[in-house]
Amino acid sequence: MTPYERTCIAMINTPNKPLPSRNPETSGEVQTGERKKVLVYYIVFFGSLLMLCIPLIYTALIGFLLSMATVAAMYSTRSNADEDGYVYTHMTYLIHTFWYAGLFLFYSAIVGGLYFVIFVDYFSLYACFSTMADVAYSSLRYGSGETLIQTGMDCLNAFIIKNKLHLIISSFLALGPIVLYLVFRYVKGWRNAAKHLPIRK
Repeated sequence: MTPYERTCIAMINTPNKPLPSRNPETSGEVQTGERKKVLVYYIVFFGSLLMLCIPLIYTALIGFLLSMATVAAMYSTRSNADEDGYVYTHMTYLIHTFWYAGLFLFYSAIVGGLYFVIFVDYFSLYACFSTMADVAYSSLRYGSGETLIQTGMDCLNAFIIKNKLHLIISSFLALGPIVLYLVFRYVKGWRNAAKHLPIRK
C-alpha cells in the first residue's frame, strides 16, 4: 500500500475532512526522477560488471571496486524505498543479478580451468625447465638474475603462443556464459525500468 493510499484511508475514517488530491504534475515529476535514478544504476552497475570480464588487471580492479560501491548504494536505496514499489523491485533485481552472476562466474571459471588443464600442451614447458635449471645455476654462481628473468619470460611467451587456441577457448568457457547472462538481465530490467514498471526476479 502506497503512502497516498494510506492517507486516503485515514481521511475516509476521519469525518469532515476532504481527501487529498493527487497532483498529476507532481506525480509525473516523481516518476521521472525515479526512472532516471534507476536507469543510472543500470548503466553504472552493468558497466562495472562488464569491466570485470575484461582480461586486464587494472580495468578489472576498477570494475570490482565500482561494482562493490554500486551494490552498497543499491542496498541503501532499497532500504529507503516503498516495499514492492518501482525502485524497490529494481534494486532487488540488480542485487540478485550481482550475486547470481558471481555464482555463475565461479562455476564457469571451474569449467574453463578444467578445460585448459586437460587440453593444454605442456611440451614447451619441459624444455624450459631444463634450460632454466642451467640458467638458475649460472645466475647463482655469477650473481646475476637478469638472464634467469629473461629466460622465464621467453618460456612464458612460448607457452602462450603454443596454447593460444586453448587459452581462447578456456576464456570463452569461463566468461562467455556470464556475459550472456548479464546481457539478458540488462535488457529485461532496462525495458521495465524505461517504462517505469516494477520488475520481479
